[in-house]
Formats: sequence, structure tokens, C-alpha cells
Amino acid sequence: MKAAIFDMDGVLFDTERLGAIFWKKAAEDLNFEINDEVLSNITGRNPESGSEYFLKKYEGKVDYKIAGKLKNEYLLSYITKNGLPIKNGVLSILEYLRSNNYKIALATSSLEDTVNIYFGYAGIEKYFDLKICGNMISKGKPDPEIYLKSMELLNEKPGDVFIFEDSPAGIIAGYRAGGNVIAIPDTVPLTKEILNYPICCCSSLEIAIKFIKNYI
Repeated sequence: MKAAIFDMDGVLFDTERLGAIFWKKAAEDLNFEINDEVLSNITGRNPESGSEYFLKKYEGKVDYKIAGKLKNEYLLSYITKNGLPIKNGVLSILEYLRSNNYKIALATSSLEDTVNIYFGYAGIEKYFDLKICGNMISKGKPDPEIYLKSMELLNEKPGDVFIFEDSPAGIIAGYRAGGNVIAIPDTVPLTKEILNYPICCCSSLEIAIKFIKNYI
């Protein structure tokens, strides 16, 4: 293996859980209902893909971008006051990959401004060779575009790349791109169908390090 590509929310940072809390708060403020099914369907999507889902789900009565902007304001306010929650094993796996000469990329549905804020808090910019954000692609996950673009810019073949994902949409995107997906489940439960796609499922990035070391 020569490269590793990470999703951000739910893999590097414990922001999916916070996002769910503040999506519900935004929905309450804007007077619409949002449940776990809706949250599972928008997790991992970029704004365009999320807007398409909201258009169908709420029959044009709820603007995804307005609701999402409000959710993000609540989330960033929380992080400013309380700090950014980093997932277990993030620094360990980045150090391991870098010390073993892996190229490292980020492939996230979040917007570039959000990514830069989070990376500033986490102090992990130095580990990444490139970052592809939701505003840099035309098709959101589960479309494989973001991973195909990452592999192209890394100049690596899909078979030589590990992909770390937590959401069903992201796992499917990584699989469709031909990468070796390692699932790190977070807030959205993974069905038996989804678990057919990754090469393994690990409870944390710390466990994923052990898998990588023994992967041939």
C-alpha cells in the first residue's frame, strides 16, 4: 500500500454526533421535523447532494443550505467554546502512516472553510499531502468522484490505497472508486449489506493500525 485517504467527520473528529444534535436544534428553530432516518441519509453528503435529498424529502418546503448553515453555526460555536473532539487513534495512525512513507489525503463532504477551521484546532495539517472538500467536486458521496479525484492527484492506483470511512454513503463511494475501504462505524449503524463493501470493520483507528500492519 502506498496511500491513505481519510473522511473527516466521524473518522478524524467526533463531529457527526455533534452534528446530529445541532441538526435537530436547527430543525426546531426552522420548524421542521428531522429524525434519525433523515440524519443517516444526509451523513457524508456534500451540500448539493444534501439539497437534492431535502428537496424530495420535504417537497421543497425546507432549504437544506439554510438549515445546514444554521447547524454549522451552532457546531462552530460549540467547538469555539469547548474545543474540537478528536477521535481516538488519529495522531497515532497519522504518525504511523507518515513514518512508513504513505501519502495521505483528506476527502470530505464538508466545505473548505470548515475543514481549515477544524485542522487549525487539531494541528494535523502537516500530515496531509492534499485535501479535497465538498465544494471542490460536483457529485457527492456515494458517487466515487471525490475518491477518484484524490487518487488521481496522489498519482496512485486504487488498489494501492486505503480509504477510511464511517458513513454508508462514504463506504459505497470508496468501494466504487476501487479503493480498499476500512470502515470505522460512528453514529450511523452499518447494515449487513453495507458491510459487504469494506475490506474490514474496525472499532477505532487504533485497531485499524493493527490491521494495516498485518495487511498483505
